Amino acid sequence: MSSTQKDDSSPKKPVGQDMNRVIADLVQSEESIRRDGEATCSVQPIIEYLGFKQHWESRYAEQKDCAAYRINSPRNEEVYSLIRRAERGNLTIEEIKKLELAAERDGQQLSRAGRAAFEQYAGSHGQTLQECLHFLLEINGFIRVTGESDFDPDDNHAGMIDLCARIPMFIPEALANKDATLTFEKKMVLVNIIAQQAEEMKAQTKGLGNWPKETAFSVAKAWISRYSSIMRDGEQVFAKERADVQSRVSNTLNWAHEEASGLIKHVLCASYVEKAQVDAICGWLRATKEWFPPQLPWDAPKNVHEGLELLLDRFSLSGQPPAVMPAELSATVANPPEPLTGNENQGRTPESPEEPAAQKTPDAVGKLVILELNKSLKYDGEQFTIRGDERWNDIRALVTAQGEFVKLEKGFPQRFAKNDAQRFRKLATEPEGPGRNGTGRYRIKP
Repeated sequence: MSSTQKDDSSPKKPVGQDMNRVIADLVQSEESIRRDGEATCSVQPIIEYLGFKQHWESRYAEQKDCAAYRINSPRNEEVYSLIRRAERGNLTIEEIKKLELAAERDGQQLSRAGRAAFEQYAGSHGQTLQECLHFLLEINGFIRVTGESDFDPDDNHAGMIDLCARIPMFIPEALANKDATLTFEKKMVLVNIIAQQAEEMKAQTKGLGNWPKETAFSVAKAWISRYSSIMRDGEQVFAKERADVQSRVSNTLNWAHEEASGLIKHVLCASYVEKAQVDAICGWLRATKEWFPPQLPWDAPKNVHEGLELLLDRFSLSGQPPAVMPAELSATVANPPEPLTGNENQGRTPESPEEPAAQKTPDAVGKLVILELNKSLKYDGEQFTIRGDERWNDIRALVTAQGEFVKLEKGFPQRFAKNDAQRFRKLATEPEGPGRNGTGRYRIKP
């Protein structure tokens, strides 16, 4: 990049009085545009952004070690740029070699900052570091191979299908990746990968599998824990296909989950009682398509509660999800169970009366329930996956307000402008007062 290009792409930041002058000029420009009857949508976001930026810069200058500074600390952009390119199939040969070496050595040759960034990304996607590195390599190869002009899905791509099928989180992540589902051919290869996983899990249950047992079990565990998101994303991806294709996909997804349940029983259960319990919870999950671990109803069918407790224990997941009781029954319970949260002390009551309740973020308000802090929540039966510290600062403020209007930092609509975040904003929140942004105060819809 030339020095001229660098100057063009890195304009000087206005600070102090210069920032105030820029904002004032933009406000005056907006008022003149409004008087002329022209659209203002291109000006308002800039004003909000500059105001928001000025606010946080002043906060950082006052106290650099405050919580807000730590929350909004910059991430490793080099690593995340590489991850984004991998997810789009745009890795260079050098980057592929770097990831292959990192995967072979479990990330040992990565810099400390690079390894930490990869581990953070892997953890947020339910993967180990090595699984994450293998996934990035295979999703990059999958998108490049299936995107070639002469790609024929009817050819035998057994090698690629087998490699992708062995990665536990490949299907959940691929179905949520628009670059991996752009064409009908790509979609059908994903269906073949799912079928390969189902066949292998079935063979492993009979002691005839081709994969290492640990690999097959990890794939089965991913199907149990991510079944809801797989079904939701699968239905969206194939929504415009023919009815017979949709039926085939649905049957394949259910088949894979059934085989995953069978392998889980084969590996984890020591008695017919335990197998019946696993059958019960897995069948309930298929019928309801609930997230995992689910917040079970108090009157769930026989063995469902016991089956969930068994899976949580054998999967080494902390916390027992509470049962949801009707209002007339919950009112008679002295200490009703708490909704599931994302911290390590899920579902427990305070150990002592000295534990201040004011320090905890509420888990629910109205139709909104936080499933996992900094990751997922549910509103009126619909689940959303939302990431980003600034977005969760807004969500915490909305939940803490308990249905009342609360002032949020400027830029709330822009922060919630894509994917699940946008759907959540439109479905679950409302502004106070008329206008596009109202008064800047929002609440959770009752």
